[in-house]
Amino acid sequence: MFSNVNNDTIITKKRRPRSRWSELPTELLELIMKKLASVDILRFEAVCSCWNQAAKSYISAPYFTLDMPQTPWLMIPGGEENHVHTRRFFNLAEFKYYTINNAFGDIPDAWCVGSSHGWLVLTEEKGTACLLNPFSGDRIELPSIWTLHPVISKDYIAKAVTSSKPPSSSSSSSSKDFVVAIILYSNMWITQLAFHRHGDDAWTGFGEKRTVYHDGMFHSTSGHFFALATDCSVEVWDLRKCFPIKTLHLQPFRHRQLNNDDDFKFDIQNYLVESLGEILLVRRFIVSKFFYHKDLYPDVIRPYRTSHFHIYRQKSTSKGFEWEKVESLHNRAVFLGGNHSMSLSSRNFPECEENSIYFTDDRWEMNPNKCLSGKKRIGCGGHDLGVYNVKDNIMKPMPCYLTFDRWIINPPPFWIVPDIIHGFGNGS
Repeated sequence: MFSNVNNDTIITKKRRPRSRWSELPTELLELIMKKLASVDILRFEAVCSCWNQAAKSYISAPYFTLDMPQTPWLMIPGGEENHVHTRRFFNLAEFKYYTINNAFGDIPDAWCVGSSHGWLVLTEEKGTACLLNPFSGDRIELPSIWTLHPVISKDYIAKAVTSSKPPSSSSSSSSKDFVVAIILYSNMWITQLAFHRHGDDAWTGFGEKRTVYHDGMFHSTSGHFFALATDCSVEVWDLRKCFPIKTLHLQPFRHRQLNNDDDFKFDIQNYLVESLGEILLVRRFIVSKFFYHKDLYPDVIRPYRTSHFHIYRQKSTSKGFEWEKVESLHNRAVFLGGNHSMSLSSRNFPECEENSIYFTDDRWEMNPNKCLSGKKRIGCGGHDLGVYNVKDNIMKPMPCYLTFDRWIINPPPFWIVPDIIHGFGNGS
């Protein structure tokens, strides 16, 4: 019934062709890496020895740059059980903390006054200042802040931003265009602008006298510095020349349209954000009527809190320039605070909630170590952070668990875009 099978008959099973990921051409691997964030390039290195070698070659190339935008990480203190300079970094994408012990190295009184392009701007009580990459440990010294004002306190700098990543030895041709700009308090109500150009021996002051500046940013295309004043006017400065040149002064012809009868109830902090080629004005409304309970908290001033935000964009009219109200950020997420302000696509970064503002506390004058009128201690500071949904007008807590005092996080949290491959990617 069944025929016999010849013993010489060999039944073979088709085998799938072996994948040859390790044999992909270097040019193709570099195209892939151009689409990766720095953390993903580290994972790319771990695939195999060939990819590891390709990644190291790509990172060390003079044309290397991280073109792919990245979600910022939240830098917070390490906790009371750790060293004073231990920092934890919360990754929104992975919902995970990374810890760096002694992140500020041998800077004993380091105080962070800015975060820009993956680098922190640090000062200390003696007026010294530097740029620090907390992931690689790379450090660049800056001139003393005391070249502007003698014996100025380290927390008198309201904002510090850089024009780009600091130049490397292989990019000396562009080093003269690298600028650090700061906003500092010259007295209680007046601020001053200053900048340091790569190679200079001191800081150079600029800006209009008796003007209060709220924020500053470098335009990604022109490289010009945009300074936002308290009247919501914008000064545009070219800081790459021998002397700072004000190229434009955008004065809104209807400034009163930004205000309403309820604004007197709030302190207002203004920010500039570049988003999809537009310049946005983001106004932060803070309830800051401090109070103290003479029985429960006789020596403590209680906290302030952000209530809501309003958003505007620049609009050109026949009469000049005005701020036009924006009702939605659509699929964008904006990150504000002591960092250089940034806007990301929630479609490209699903870990970011669309139409939302992620904000941290940047009121250095409310340092909890200070006293008010020499009598009552400020019992708050660094605590005012969260996520604001523009559509629903809802304030949410930051999407990470902060095991700190409800009203004090000292030093305050900062957003920082991770630049880790320059440190860890090279085997350090």
